[in-house]
Amino acid sequence: MPCSTIMSSLQSQSQSLVLSNCTVFPDRNSIIGDLKLSASDLPMLSCHYIQKGCLFARPPLPIHSLISLLKNSLSRTLTHFSPLAGRLSTDSQGHVYVTCNDSGVHFLHANASHIHIRHILSSTDVPDSVKDLFAFDRTVSYEGHFNPILAVQVTELADGVFIGCSVNHAVTDGTSFWNFFNTFAEVYRGRSKADFEAPGLPPRLCPDFSGCPRIPRRRSQSHLLTRRAIARENFQFQQRFDSQTQSQSQ
Repeated sequence: MPCSTIMSSLQSQSQSLVLSNCTVFPDRNSIIGDLKLSASDLPMLSCHYIQKGCLFARPPLPIHSLISLLKNSLSRTLTHFSPLAGRLSTDSQGHVYVTCNDSGVHFLHANASHIHIRHILSSTDVPDSVKDLFAFDRTVSYEGHFNPILAVQVTELADGVFIGCSVNHAVTDGTSFWNFFNTFAEVYRGRSKADFEAPGLPPRLCPDFSGCPRIPRRRSQSHLLTRRAIARENFQFQQRFDSQTQSQSQ
């Protein structure tokens, strides 16, 4: 897992400082061939990468230990989501494919010690500083021909940690993206590989778990999560996260 360290004292205080950038590969080779994008997938090539993230209080273990655990968990998770570790390709007839070639995904470790959790949660709108917590911000999905389909950025805040994922919108939708995120969390918590379905399934066919936060289906305004409900769910998720990191650090 080769990593290149990028340090710059000239970077603005308003931006995250990238400390390391590496490529994470699946821990087993893909058994899937090329996947042709459907007619409904092709318009998504002009859309930006999807961005989802989770905000946590600072975990009770050294950051380098957390980074190592996350890289290892991501590698194991990619075995079950091999298209996310591939690249887009276009043949001579103009057909676009996901080539499951195990080229890997970006994994970045960044520092944004000028940002506190309260700065993110106190605003009714998403602060501009949150954009720096994601790789491939404003990147169009067509760039998946030249860039990884998935990128994970772990950013140290003044009093917390933000884990942000960016994924190519032509390859997966929001529901499948959370499916990946939930699986990533389960693997980190120590779920055995034997508990998963056979590796190599496309993202939409991968297993779903009940132990992670979920985004409810939108039915009406009365069914939307309130700010208090979201805070409660995040707190419960945080407790499980802290409990797992404590056990892994012992």
